[in-house]
Parts: sequence; structure tokens; C-alpha cells
Amino acid sequence: MVVAPEGLWVPARKPDAQRVLCVTGAGKHSGQYVEIVSDLPMLRKLDESGWSNSLAIFTEKRWRITSDPTGSKCWLRSQKLASFQFDASAWEKREGKGWVPQPDVSCRWGLASELETKLRTLARKALKGKLRLTLFRCTAPDCPKGCGNVLAKDWGLPSLADLLGHLTYYHRGSSQYHEKVNEAWNQQLADELEQQEEDGEELLSMFKASLNKHNYELKTKTLNVAHHVNNIRKIVQKRGCEVSRSLANDQEVYDEVWQWQEEKSGHGRLTVSLRWLKKFTEVSALEAYDVDMS
Repeated sequence: MVVAPEGLWVPARKPDAQRVLCVTGAGKHSGQYVEIVSDLPMLRKLDESGWSNSLAIFTEKRWRITSDPTGSKCWLRSQKLASFQFDASAWEKREGKGWVPQPDVSCRWGLASELETKLRTLARKALKGKLRLTLFRCTAPDCPKGCGNVLAKDWGLPSLADLLGHLTYYHRGSSQYHEKVNEAWNQQLADELEQQEEDGEELLSMFKASLNKHNYELKTKTLNVAHHVNNIRKIVQKRGCEVSRSLANDQEVYDEVWQWQEEKSGHGRLTVSLRWLKKFTEVSALEAYDVDMS
């Protein structure tokens, strides 16, 4: 039996009002679903291992247990309801193209303040931080180890462009990178960007802004963004050239720099910075394509 809080759904503003929906009899979908910030009534499953992909969403007059933040697809759903305020004892499970009654599924409402300490802390942190679950989560196996950005994995990034940039900078070996970038890559646009005239310092400023936008300094404390910018300046000053996109995509430049004594004594840090500039050229091309398509 589900007994919902009285009245219309009013999102919790303070931890003391944060709701929990306890689901039993639903197999792997059983557990405690904690209210999160959303435009829809939405709760997310939380257990000892952290935040789950499972959600409880009220949309189109039903409560739905799903992994889809839009609620368009679901594993379980309640009976159709006149409003959020309801008592529901009828639940259905998706089987093939139809729905089968699930009489063993039951739910009860509680508050996040009743959770054990570890879970209560996570619930409150999500509410206070106004964390929103997005459609653009990073699923790379080495996330967040390879990027340091826990939110990218647990909650998602604001847009597809942000996800593409995140994958390009930090998770190039993942299947998600190859799938998403291959879908969005426009070689003609990338070539046009490389051939256009750009001020070297302006390009460096864009490089710096891009790394900061994608939270580069969550990844490492050894080489910060300023180090990469300074390393690129050292390279162009010694070579007597301008900073450009083609600089980062020219293998002969890497071969030349690698022979420098300061590069050998510095354990390859100059060419590391060049590779980050190369990644930036790819990220900016992906972002430009996303803007063109929007």
C-alpha cells in the first residue's frame, strides 16, 4: 500500500522534507528511493554502494520504476491515478508487449532523515547541491578515475556537447567515446577550423577556458592548466612560430620537440601539453558542430 504525502507535490527545499519511497516485493528494483531535484516528481534508488540507475518517477498519471529520466520507458508502473495524492495497491510489470499484475509489490513513504547516516549524508548532499540527473552521463569504465569528476558518472553533464568534450579529453579508449564521437564528428568542419586564421594568444585563451570548463584540474595536481599554456608558449617561442590548430596536429612538431634537451630532462611534458592542445582542437570542432545542429 502506498500512502503519498497529502496535497500536491511540492519539491523538498530542506533536508528535513526530503522524501523516501521504500519499495518491496519488486526483486532487484526493491529498495529505498530518495527524492532528488527534478522538474518531475523523481526519486532515485540509494543503497550502500551509492546512487543506482533505478528511478521512481510520477509522470502521465502513474508512478514508474525505470532507468529513463524521461519516464517514457519503465519496468514497473502503478495503476493510473487521478492525482499525485493517492493510495495505490495495483502495480504492473512489463513483460513482452504487455503488462502483468504484480500483487507482491508494495511501497511506503518515509523521510531521508530516517536513513542510516551514510545514506542520509549522500541524500542531503544531493539536495543541497541541487544535483540533477541528466541524459548525458559518462559510462566509461575508467570514470571517474580517469577524470576525477564523480558528478559526470553519478549525475551526468549538462549537455551532449559537454559529454563529448568530457569523453574526448579523458576517456578516449572507451566504447562510449567511439560511439558518441563517431556520430557527431564532422571532418569537413574540423578541416575548416584548422585552416582558418586565428590569433595565437586568443587560441591559447580558448584552450585554457576549455580545460577549465571541463574540470581538468580535478584530474591531476601535477600539471595544471597554466602549465600547459606556458608549455605551448615555450614551444612556439623556440620554434619561432604561432600557436595554431595545425601545430597540435603535426607529427613532425612532436618529433622535433621530443629531441630537445629540455623535453628529455622534463620527462616529455612539452609534448604532453601538445597532446592536450590536440584534444582541444577536437573538442572545439565537436562543440562547433553541436552548435550548428542545434
